[in-house]
Amino acid sequence: GLLRNQTAARSDLLSFMRGIVSRMQLRGRRLVTSVIDAVEEKVAEVAEVGAAWATDVVERDDLAIRSFTLTKQGLVKSLPYPCKTAECPYWGDHGKASPMIPGLTAVLYLLLRYAKYPMEHALAVNAILGGDSAARGVVLGMLLGALHDPEAIPQKLLQQLNAAGKVQRLLKAVEPKKNPGRKVRRNRMQHLGSVRHS
Repeated sequence: GLLRNQTAARSDLLSFMRGIVSRMQLRGRRLVTSVIDAVEEKVAEVAEVGAAWATDVVERDDLAIRSFTLTKQGLVKSLPYPCKTAECPYWGDHGKASPMIPGLTAVLYLLLRYAKYPMEHALAVNAILGGDSAARGVVLGMLLGALHDPEAIPQKLLQQLNAAGKVQRLLKAVEPKKNPGRKVRRNRMQHLGSVRHS
């Protein structure tokens, strides 16, 4: 995966996401770019001063997710903590729930914030945050699964699934075959990044 051995820099992940976004139609590209920019800014803010917000790391993430807003143009913007606009309650109460843009913002925040951690860590933080953690978890899990090698997927979590056997077979089907005579695609995400959006 892109994060093989968890050594890729956050900047590598951001560059990859921006590459995909550059192929989108203009309206969608502007919105998703604003989400990525806002999340990048918020993750940097949390790394720099988040410890002053709360001693509990997950509480910091909760506070961070509560400090975004939509501009008049409908773009996402990061606000400094503590968030004092009238929109903060919306992002705090619903930003972790089903609405698409706040949900996507929360997922990308968690993805960037915990990209170098084991997958289980990011998934656990997502669950602890509450709200619509299942909907966020689907998207977050898919992105983390695509970024990491199949071996990075927490086996103890997979075993708890009713469809564990089917999931294991699907994972084996997407593993690159080890054939020294043939060059194997480096990772699935690079292939996905080359797909053009119409």
